[in-house]
Amino acid sequence: MNTIARILPVGLMAMPMLVAAQTLDWFTNVTTTLGSVVSALVPIVIALAFVVFVWGLITFILASGDEAAKDEGKRRMIWGVIALFVIVSIWGIIALLQTFTDTATNTQVYPSWPTS
Repeated sequence: MNTIARILPVGLMAMPMLVAAQTLDWFTNVTTTLGSVVSALVPIVIALAFVVFVWGLITFILASGDEAAKDEGKRRMIWGVIALFVIVSIWGIIALLQTFTDTATNTQVYPSWPTS
């Protein structure tokens, strides 16, 4: 009963949109905005995950005799690879959602030097 009491107001608020066959402009705006934010942040986050991976690699290589340091380097490399995988997966899912909803903007945000 408690779950129904939570869901019912949302369903009632959505009813006019469903009955009148309204367009989903709000959803298009949300996905477009989310895609723009993610497109701007993805290169930065990918670079951070790559730095973590390289940091682990350097730690692993420089710790030739210390097993604890080698394990720490391995752990950092694994977390760097996991982070890269998650970032690229989320990026792909959002691009897929934009394609399905026909909101793909085809604009990429690339970091560049400021011009005067």
